[in-house]
Amino acid sequence: MPTVGTVERLEVHLRVRPTGDLEVRETATLAPSGTTLRFAHVIQSPTTDRLDWTTASIDDVPVEPGREGLRVAGGGTDPLDVVLEREGTAPTTFGLTYVATSAVAVRRLRGELSWPILPAGRGFDVGQVLVTLDVPDGVAIYGGTGMAEAGWDVEVSTGRVIARRDRVGADEAATLLAVFDIDRTQVRQGEWEWNRDRQAEYGLALIAAGIFLLVVAAGILIQLRVQYPPPLDAATRQMLSRGLWLSAVVTLLVAVGLEVVAVRWLSGLGRALEFIPLCFAVAAAMFAVAGWRYGRGGRQA
Repeated sequence: MPTVGTVERLEVHLRVRPTGDLEVRETATLAPSGTTLRFAHVIQSPTTDRLDWTTASIDDVPVEPGREGLRVAGGGTDPLDVVLEREGTAPTTFGLTYVATSAVAVRRLRGELSWPILPAGRGFDVGQVLVTLDVPDGVAIYGGTGMAEAGWDVEVSTGRVIARRDRVGADEAATLLAVFDIDRTQVRQGEWEWNRDRQAEYGLALIAAGIFLLVVAAGILIQLRVQYPPPLDAATRQMLSRGLWLSAVVTLLVAVGLEVVAVRWLSGLGRALEFIPLCFAVAAAMFAVAGWRYGRGGRQA
């Protein structure tokens, strides 16, 4: 659902909790197109465990979802989908507050934050953007802090980062980066970071395991060809065909089972894990084709 109207100004105030969670307050000044205003905003980030909506306001008056044209869907481990629809000609100030759990990366010496203020391709321009980040009292901020994209005016002071820019196009992203001290007795590593580390650690090994499986399957077929060279009598062909078809069915069942496990319980390891059931399925197809060729009595596999 596209945005109708203009976003004249967006202020985003982020506050890092000592636990590594992130409180975000967004305030957008919206102007309708004619008498219609529709503001469609999707909030999502790969660097948080969950997103939880907390409050919203229209012209500084608190409002609950389902009232005054406000709809809030998703959240938790899904993106937060916010839609505001209003009729009238006057500008509207829309405020939204939410919490991102475990948004600070903790694997390195210092805490690191990478937060998407505006995604690219969102469907609307923003006239002015003001981003403010506050870290806990006494926490030092280090180099590498600022905006990932060019064209921003960034100020870093004690405990605070302020970034400003006039006009951010609909196809331009805005990403806040920050590096600062953390108290490891309070901050917990997020599942998203743990999964990212495991993907980097095991990704190539999983791909290699899948390739090794295909090599073994090909070796089995080659061994059968060597052990039973043509020409073959009908009984031998049928014996090999039945054995290969049975192997194909068992291998395919294993592929399905591994896919279920990968998607349901091990999805944090990423797409590389799904390469193994894919290779099992390819091996099953290899056995099925060889079994069909032996069974039909034509040119042996």
